[in-house]
Amino acid sequence: MLFVVSSLLFMGVASAIKCYVCTGCNGVDGDPTCEGEQCYKQKASAGGVDVISRSCLGTSIATNECQKVELLGAESTQCYCNTELCNGAGSVVASITVIASVLLAAIVM
Repeated sequence: MLFVVSSLLFMGVASAIKCYVCTGCNGVDGDPTCEGEQCYKQKASAGGVDVISRSCLGTSIATNECQKVELLGAESTQCYCNTELCNGAGSVVASITVIASVLLAAIVM
């Protein structure tokens, strides 16, 4: 019984991966600050302004894929990955919040 419980606990710990975390960043600065089942990176562009965000997710949404979205003149890409520190400079991602921020910045300028 103890072996089964120990195995289940180890499996849960083993599935966590480290991800870079930042908002409004272009590069990867500092140490990774979150662990989860999946990493993501968001990139949104509008009016010549780019906004990038990186973080981790507690549950898996998609496996190693990117999706492009256009909304109100803003272009965004959202990527999910499931390996250690995979949301660095080589991958690209975006969300509605990031798109809204970029649009607002483009309108204000």
